[in-house]
Amino acid sequence: MLFLRIALRALLVPFILAGCISLVDRPALAGKLPDNVRMDDFVDKDWMGRKITVGMKLARLGAYSGPDGKLYDRSGRRIEFFRHYEYGGARQANEDEIIRESLRRLEELKKTCTVIEISRDPDLPPPV
Repeated sequence: MLFLRIALRALLVPFILAGCISLVDRPALAGKLPDNVRMDDFVDKDWMGRKITVGMKLARLGAYSGPDGKLYDRSGRRIEFFRHYEYGGARQANEDEIIRESLRRLEELKKTCTVIEISRDPDLPPPV
């Protein structure tokens, strides 16, 4: 039982510390986000179905602001944001081309950066 307690603490301490560090840096990181990105933007759902936001993802990545004012993950890779195309309303004539070009750009970003992909929150009504 004692071994289990020690092992559990050893596993949880890094995650607890990462969360504490992110709370301290949160306002500084929020100021470094691009104009169209907010800390509460939806990114994904975790394995339990809970929402993951940009702020939570930055904390998990160990994000920090570099001397150039850009965001980096704990391994030193630049963090970029990618907003997925939102479907809704009348279909545009060139919508397929927009999606293809968007996905090509995403693949290019992934080669050089850590990319946080922002999606539409599935709990919200579809765009009109």
